[in-house]
Amino acid sequence: MVKSILTSLTSQLSELKRKHLVVVLAVAIGLLSGCFAVFLKWSVSSIREFITSGSMTKTLGGLYVFYPLIGILIAVFIVNKVLKRRLYSGIPSVLYSISKKRSNVKTHNLYSSLFTSIFTAGFGGSAGLEGPLVQTNAAWGSNLGRLFQVDYKTKTLLIGCAAAAAMAAIFKAPLAAVVFAVEVLMLEFSVSSLIPLLVASISAVMITSLYGGDDSIIRFNLIHEFQLKESGYFILLGALTGLSSVYFSRFYLFITSKFQAIKNWKARALSGGILLGIVVWIFPPLYGEGYEILNQLISDNGFNQQFRKIAEDTFFGNWTESGSMMLLFLFCLVLFKVIATSLTIGSGGIGGIFAPSLFMGGTLGFFFSRFFKYYEINTTLPSENFTLVGMAGLMAGVLHAPLTAIFMIAEVAGGYGLYIPLMLTAATSYYVSKSLMKTTIYTRELAQRGELITHDKDDAAMTLMNLEELILTDFKTFSPEQLLRDVESVLEQTDQLIYPVIDKNGNLLGQITIDDLRPILFKPEVFSEAKIADVLSTPPEVISINDNIQEVMKKFEDTEAWKLPVVDHSTYVGVISRTQLLAAYREEIRSSNFDI
Repeated sequence: MVKSILTSLTSQLSELKRKHLVVVLAVAIGLLSGCFAVFLKWSVSSIREFITSGSMTKTLGGLYVFYPLIGILIAVFIVNKVLKRRLYSGIPSVLYSISKKRSNVKTHNLYSSLFTSIFTAGFGGSAGLEGPLVQTNAAWGSNLGRLFQVDYKTKTLLIGCAAAAAMAAIFKAPLAAVVFAVEVLMLEFSVSSLIPLLVASISAVMITSLYGGDDSIIRFNLIHEFQLKESGYFILLGALTGLSSVYFSRFYLFITSKFQAIKNWKARALSGGILLGIVVWIFPPLYGEGYEILNQLISDNGFNQQFRKIAEDTFFGNWTESGSMMLLFLFCLVLFKVIATSLTIGSGGIGGIFAPSLFMGGTLGFFFSRFFKYYEINTTLPSENFTLVGMAGLMAGVLHAPLTAIFMIAEVAGGYGLYIPLMLTAATSYYVSKSLMKTTIYTRELAQRGELITHDKDDAAMTLMNLEELILTDFKTFSPEQLLRDVESVLEQTDQLIYPVIDKNGNLLGQITIDDLRPILFKPEVFSEAKIADVLSTPPEVISINDNIQEVMKKFEDTEAWKLPVVDHSTYVGVISRTQLLAAYREEIRSSNFDI
């Protein structure tokens, strides 16, 4: 009965015009996202309350350092023994699905990242919840699109709606969530796509506000208005957060790559979990996402009650009265947050980098203002403003998304009076970070393989093309031992311009062309005795099966050839025609509705 109802509903919705169907699906995605976000937050908080039973550090002493290890072990056990498949990072996997899988996200992502992230974050893993929720929502958006048999562009838009809804549900920032979908997921922005994105975001926020309360993740009240004389300090903070974002990204990529080299998942989880426990034992504020610590820093007007409470249960507890030692403590939190996050995710925990980047940026902003106050360079800098703006600075640098950073922090914390410093810091951070690191944690691997969709329409169209679909495998081939007179009939019956020559193992040795045959074509005595090997020539270029379309285009451009052979290492695969390649490119432009 349920199946028949779903079938009937699907058929009725499928009859709607595309623009109406997209809006209806956007609402559904937003409502689902809100429910997932409420469930995710409730599950994580319930686990934390259960395992801590009050004060994390006082009730449990040092026992809490083992909890992140337990959470990671549970997550990797589910991945390897229950799901029995590898889970890829949230947002990078979504970008890959858009660029190389025609926006098709595997069905296990409907639930896998959601449940594994609950244990990772619930037990204190130093990672955020936004990445897994984006991946979960993207799977629902993609599979709803497949259910209603929409085209690639519509399916991609639904994934964008899902990502926007996830960010809106987590941070209760619908406008920033829309900007995130366009800026980070590289979506094509148009008025027609704006409505579904907004509808999905608003629907998600309505659910989280209804069932999750109206409390914001970041609690901020603007007490000190921005003054123009502080502009230089905010620009300097932008440069500092830009450099720190490069440190964050490179250190994260370095540590996670080292863990990926460990093939045994048990050894990877144990080693990473134990190292994470040591880091958390030394610096307890690194336990979990860190939003509560950020709120304490924002509410702190100096090194007094709130901040000293953070430091008192650490190795710095005996020096809470020393301003210089507290500065050192803050600096250590900035340095070690990325280590804690890298250990969490690298060892197999499921989580995102959004929350860690906010923590690191906020702590750095607080350190920045307190440094100038402590050394009496400027004693009037408002610490809470610099803490808030520091979050935007690091987010802009790590994600290469300055607009997302500006709108997110303004919406989340209600810091609309700080738009100018947010712009100054985010823009400077983005410029510094982009100058030193062309790609982000999200895009590095895809960009290296040429699989990243950007706002460049030509590159986007080429990224979407599939090289293997363009390979002609029915070309006539010869072996080097064959006599020309034995293949003369083949030459007469086909209109091929090139004939690949392969050995008995299938390896490409070269090719023959009409130009190669012309010198002996009218010399019967030579032609009748000549072998293929005698007229064999080297192709002007060879295409690898692993080349991306941009590389293939360049090879055709450099050689001015019309057909080139394709190999897998040295094994012959087929031939690619320049004419067919250009035709496929034009078709991709047309079908994706890019303007040409």
